[in-house]
Amino acid sequence: GVFGKWHVGGKVPPHGISNKTHVLTDLRHNWDLPLIQGPLDIGFHESLISIGGIQSAPYNMFRNDILDFDRNDTRWWNMGSYDAERGTSIIGEKEGEGDPNWDDSAYDMILVNETSDFIERHLQESSEKPFFAYVGFGAVHTPHAPPKMYIDGSQVEGRYETEHLDMLGLMDKAVGSLMETIEEKGLEKDTVIIFASDNGGLVYPEDTGHRASGPLRGAKSEIYDGGHRVPLIISQPGTFPVGERRDQVVGLNDLYATICELVGIKKPLPPSAVDSISFASYITSGTDTDVERESLGTFSLKGKYNWNHALRKGKWKLVHFPNNSTMELYNMETDIGEVDDKLRNQPSQELQEMTVRMCKELREIGPCPIAGTRSDFKKRCQKDGFSYDETSYCKFEISQSNIFTHST
Repeated sequence: GVFGKWHVGGKVPPHGISNKTHVLTDLRHNWDLPLIQGPLDIGFHESLISIGGIQSAPYNMFRNDILDFDRNDTRWWNMGSYDAERGTSIIGEKEGEGDPNWDDSAYDMILVNETSDFIERHLQESSEKPFFAYVGFGAVHTPHAPPKMYIDGSQVEGRYETEHLDMLGLMDKAVGSLMETIEEKGLEKDTVIIFASDNGGLVYPEDTGHRASGPLRGAKSEIYDGGHRVPLIISQPGTFPVGERRDQVVGLNDLYATICELVGIKKPLPPSAVDSISFASYITSGTDTDVERESLGTFSLKGKYNWNHALRKGKWKLVHFPNNSTMELYNMETDIGEVDDKLRNQPSQELQEMTVRMCKELREIGPCPIAGTRSDFKKRCQKDGFSYDETSYCKFEISQSNIFTHST
């Protein structure tokens, strides 16, 4: 089952979207039919999802790919705050159509109840089979609309100094409720629980009551670690060590292969999950050699002339800005805040050669590789600032005045 924020697309029935503004009420859209390429189309058996989480229209849920309210009751939600049953529901800048009963302050509690019911039904109907549940909470994405009270009657809104911190408290309660469900059913030793975030901290820490990225440079969507490094907590008492930490670099994309190994099935052959490498052995052993991943690329693709990417390889992290042909190199063991750029002054020959190798590797694993690029996408990459001149890409020039420059 999948519950919560979907945000990976789909097609409006029957032939795709014809009206992005009035996606629910345009009569060319037939919402008596299921969402195309929704959860049930790709293998889930049950779902309750919103296409864009809590932050964008349409503001409604789809249950098992079917619109979960009467489209004739659709209302237009303007930006603003609205009194709702559970608290104050907030619509941000992305106005649009939705369910007249939309209440984002209740969103995470709805997901807790739906997921708990899913587990209960599974145990009643198919207890001999395994289950998989993906839960995409609204917390702590904006808009921050904490409910007055949680499911159990405990306070949420106003408990902390900012709405963001209240939402963190709500998420803690929601995760705790699902953990309790697992424990009450006696499933904790047979269930792998994975907690993670999909982005770094918020951009405006002064409005949130704390610095979400801690000592890391940057924030959500930025190429520095504050934009990409996220929590990853994995639990299965009796199988995995309790309270231990791991410090080798893995990616969320590696969860696919890792889960396959943990449940004893083979990872599908390419082109499925070609960038997923299992770290299942590392969870248990903590031995660095059990991490097969040698490097990890991260990509921040924000539109024309604002693409950048980075490669982490061992203790080194290379940041490359293709649009202005600059690079930065950081030792992440001694400089977690990415302050001391090792390429700022004249780098050694060894650093130059390593940087060139990392730059070329980054290019080939990214969205604009030199080899095998489709002609239509190659034009897009060139338009957005990528050079396809193999003779100059990722090369250095050291001037006589010992000023470092990067030539493309």
